[in-house]
This record gives sequence, structure tokens and C-alpha cells, in this order.
Amino acid sequence: MYNQDSRLKNFLSSKFFFIISLVVLVLVGFALTKIIYRRLQIKKETTKLEQKIKDLEKNNFELTQLTDYLNTNAYKEKAARGELGLKKPDENVVVIIKEESTKTAIILDNNIIGEDTVPNHQKWWQYFFN
Repeated sequence: MYNQDSRLKNFLSSKFFFIISLVVLVLVGFALTKIIYRRLQIKKETTKLEQKIKDLEKNNFELTQLTDYLNTNAYKEKAARGELGLKKPDENVVVIIKEESTKTAIILDNNIIGEDTVPNHQKWWQYFFN
């Protein structure tokens, strides 16, 4: 028994056991480092994906609101007036046309009702100082 304890003490204090223990410790440390690094990468990726999900949900909500607005009667009426030039039967339309010659004509149902003949220098003066 004493001989066996002596051999065990000698083996545990030998250089061979130290080297084997060091190699095992390095391998275990490397494996743990690799696992920790992988977990950090996965956490970063999940954070990015969660942010992307939030952005897509926000975009989806905005598109849903836009779709709901485009299906309303108010938008349809606005589009008919603006893009198609339509008007209601009992409605008068006023169109203001600015020409290149600094004259502004006001047209009411295809009749010219007034022209603006203010000189250009006075318009600039009014623009900056009024």
C-alpha cells in the first residue's frame, strides 16, 4: 500500500503528468472559449434580427395605414380632383396661372377675371422685405 501511494505521488508530481494536465487544460480552455465566442455571435445575430423585425413591423404598419387611407372616399375625391381634373356639378373652380412674363392671370370657369401686372423688382422687394 505504501508502495502504491508512493508511486501515485511520484506520478502526480512528475513532469509527464504536468504536461498532460497542461495540454488537457489548454484544450478545455480552447473549447470553452470557442463556445463563449459562438454564444456571443448568436446573441449579436438575434439582436440584429429582432431589430429588423421591429423595422419591418413598423414599415408594415405604415403601409397598412397608407392602404387604409388610399381606400377612403376622401382620397378618391382628392385624386379625382387633382389628377383627373374633375369637379362636383355645383362647384366653381378657380385656377391661378403664373406666366413667365410675371403676369398672373386668375381664371374662373374659363373666364379671365384679373391680371397681376406688378413689376418684377417690386415683387422681389415684397418677397424680401414684407
